[in-house]
Amino acid sequence: YESVLEVSPEDPAAWNNLGNAKSGLGRYEEAAEDYRRAAFLAPQFAFAGVNEALALWQLDERRDAIRRARSLLRRYPEFPDARAALAAMLWAEGLEAEAED
Repeated sequence: YESVLEVSPEDPAAWNNLGNAKSGLGRYEEAAEDYRRAAFLAPQFAFAGVNEALALWQLDERRDAIRRARSLLRRYPEFPDARAALAAMLWAEGLEAEAED
């Protein structure tokens, strides 16, 4: 993905995929930055936003992760990835009733 970004540094999919690669290596802080960059370049690219929320969760930035997932659901209320991520986060926080909504 870095090779793609050398040629096309404004490619949001490449930034998101680079974030996925870093996340798979446990480099969540770097991954979150890549997801943020992808979302900045293409605000409608909701997958980057969900991935950022999940990376924040892995960094134990739980409030920010939940806030990011909720923000996505306000814009895309039927987005299943955001719904699943938020439900899992709320469940882990002991907010089962809210997670089931």
